Amino acid sequence: MMIIRKYFAKLFYITELNSKVALSLDARYGQAQGKNGFGYYDWLSFNNAQMFTYVRYEDYQSRYVNLTGALNTRHGKLYLGYNKTYDADWAGGYFYDDEGTFNSTLALHKNFNHKNEGAWVLGFDYDFEGVALPGLTLSMHYARGSRPDEMLLIENDEKNVATELGGYLAYTIQTGLFEGFGFGWYFANHKGFENSERVNRFLVTYDLVAF
Repeated sequence: MMIIRKYFAKLFYITELNSKVALSLDARYGQAQGKNGFGYYDWLSFNNAQMFTYVRYEDYQSRYVNLTGALNTRHGKLYLGYNKTYDADWAGGYFYDDEGTFNSTLALHKNFNHKNEGAWVLGFDYDFEGVALPGLTLSMHYARGSRPDEMLLIENDEKNVATELGGYLAYTIQTGLFEGFGFGWYFANHKGFENSERVNRFLVTYDLVAF
C-alpha cells in the first residue's frame, strides 16, 4: 500500500501603503513523504546518456519553499513569486502529470516543481470595472523555471529551462435576462523540460444567486 503524507504551512501579511495601494507578502512551505515504493517519471543518467524513466522510492521525500509579493489596488494586483523545490519532484497527484495538490503560486497550467527546480512568476489580475467596463476581468502570467545542476537534452537542444505564458479573459453579463452568465477564454503556452503544450479553452459559466 502506497502512503504519502503532505504538510503545508503559510504566512500572509498585508499592509496599506496609502488609501489606494496595499503591499502583501505570502510565504508557503510544503513537505511530502512517501513509503512503500512511491515513484514518478524523471530524467536519469545511464552510461553518460539521459533516459526518461520511472523512479521508485522506498523512502520518498520532497519539499518546496514559495515566496510571493504583490501590489494590490481596488481593481487589480501585480505580483512576483518564486518557488524552489528540493530533493525530488513534488508528488503532484495520484497519477503522473496530475497538476493538483501543489499549494504554490507556481502551480500554473503546468506545475513548476521538478527536482531542484527554481522558478519565478510575474503576473497581474485586473477588473475593468475601474475603467467603466464592469464584468470584464483579465489575468495573465509569465513563468520561468530552471534546473541548473542537471544536464537535460530537450528537443535536440541542450537546455534545462521551462517557460509558460498564460492567462484568462472573462466577461460576466451584469443585467437583464442573462445576468450571471459568463464567457471566458483560457490560454496557455508552456514550453517544458520534456514536452511543450499550447492550450486554448472557451468556457461558459453561470453564477447562481444565493438566497
